[in-house]
Amino acid sequence: TYMPEKKAFFIPNTANDEISVYDEEKFKLLDKIIFSDKSKQLADGQCHINDITTMGSSLIVSYFSRSGLWRKGIFNGGISEIETNNNNKINDLILGLNQPHSPEVFEGQIYVLDSLNKTLHHGTKKISKFQGFIRGLAYDGNCFYVGQSEDMYLSKEMGHDINITMCNAGLFQLDINKNITRFLSTPDIMNIHDVLVFD
Repeated sequence: TYMPEKKAFFIPNTANDEISVYDEEKFKLLDKIIFSDKSKQLADGQCHINDITTMGSSLIVSYFSRSGLWRKGIFNGGISEIETNNNNKINDLILGLNQPHSPEVFEGQIYVLDSLNKTLHHGTKKISKFQGFIRGLAYDGNCFYVGQSEDMYLSKEMGHDINITMCNAGLFQLDINKNITRFLSTPDIMNIHDVLVFD
């Protein structure tokens, strides 16, 4: 993500639970923000930080495990705020999510996808439920756009309850005020990681 206030790019590194900070002009590495040092003890990204966005001078980051033990089967995921103007202080915002992705700030409000539970959250409130593994979130002022992947974790954890799991990849166009959606299929794309709306 890009933070205009710092004139810098912030890139999460899932493998070591760090966020690299790069200068906007020459893309020179300026700093590293340590989200968790557990990967230094146990190796290979124990929190699995993944997606990131900005909110003023803060970063909003999603992860699979706040305790840093997702590879041990502990999926206590969520999103946290990192205050870049306050020594990179970490504030936990939402906990108890299952493999969350795509935190975004729309009109000053925080949204996130609880990917494996197939839900869209506005802050701590669930506002919509989908049929498959969702990742990638955008908003055009009227509708939300939610990406869905074809086969992410299907054999492992999805499709084992009474709710139907949908296997098509594509985008949901969601009118949250009327709670209606349209699905836009992407037959040649299996996995969607991000969604962007532009004119």
